[in-house]
Amino acid sequence: MPDWRNILVAMTITVILMMTLTGCGGTPEPTSTPTPTPTSEPTPEPSSTAQELSGKIAGINPAEQAAFPELLGALQGLDKAQGEGAITEEEGKELEDDLSGKFSDFIKNRIDEINPAEQDALADFFKLQAVQELSEYERLIDPETHDYKEEQMGEKFNEWVRNRVDEIDPTDPNSLSEFFNLQRIQWTDKYDEFATPETHEYKEEQMKQKFNEFIENRVNELDPNDPNFLEELEKLRVLQLSDKYDRLCTKLMHDWKVKEVKKKFGQYVTNLVDNLNPLLPNFMEDLGKLTGLQNSDIYQELCPEAVKEYKEEQLIIKLAKAPGEIPSVIGTLPLDEQTDVLVSQPILIAFDQPMIPPSVEVAIE
Repeated sequence: MPDWRNILVAMTITVILMMTLTGCGGTPEPTSTPTPTPTSEPTPEPSSTAQELSGKIAGINPAEQAAFPELLGALQGLDKAQGEGAITEEEGKELEDDLSGKFSDFIKNRIDEINPAEQDALADFFKLQAVQELSEYERLIDPETHDYKEEQMGEKFNEWVRNRVDEIDPTDPNSLSEFFNLQRIQWTDKYDEFATPETHEYKEEQMKQKFNEFIENRVNELDPNDPNFLEELEKLRVLQLSDKYDRLCTKLMHDWKVKEVKKKFGQYVTNLVDNLNPLLPNFMEDLGKLTGLQNSDIYQELCPEAVKEYKEEQLIIKLAKAPGEIPSVIGTLPLDEQTDVLVSQPILIAFDQPMIPPSVEVAIE
């Protein structure tokens, strides 16, 4: 019979060996199976159309102003390719992102090029405004670039307006156009959008001051001895009819101008009268000039009464014979036998005595 003690000992050793091999828990740990690495599919090559458009976009230089039509042309090509299904949706999105980057760089470059010190810079403002109104702008511009444009446009526009105001020189007769140019700019949407209240107030204050200086200089420059006196005077009269004059000229300056202009006009008429000489060949031309002026609105408006009386007295002294003598013609205008006379030219007949106009008109053929 087997020895039970030996069998018991053998079983005990076997149990100890099994516990040692499997751990104290008695349950063998499961063996982990490594996860197989998924095999990535190769990236498909871009379509030939996508490659062509990508090359076209890459070749656009946003630093050049001529890049704008190229950008629009590339966008049209992209839309056409998408409509025809020649490129995938992913390719279309990637190409439009590239085009948006180029377009935004183009806008930044145009903004940075604006120089408020240059008068012609205003055209650059309006060019950018025109671009912004296009549907392509909203589609391609990135928000950061748009904000940059608005900020820079505002700063540079206000600087440009101030520079133009500072450049006005009241001593220059040609500076009048600069006043009216600034007035026209003030009527634009661009001015309403970007001009700050401070800039507007500065412009109004400086414009008023310089406009009154301009008027004073032009009046002081009027010379009754200048052959162009009437032309320069007419410029002042036309200016007075403008809304710019009403808005900018002070009452004090206006009153001074009227007084000085009347004084100088009276001197001009006096010079015409004093230069009349019946013995000179150009007597009738001089008399015709004086007569024509006498019938004008400017004469009635500006000639002082004392000068009008002086003119009448001098004409009688220089032209008239003693009362009672038979009147005679001392000259005509046009001159006797003169040719190439306009049909519309008035006919002037000078007598050596005061005449009754209706009687003279009836007696003349």
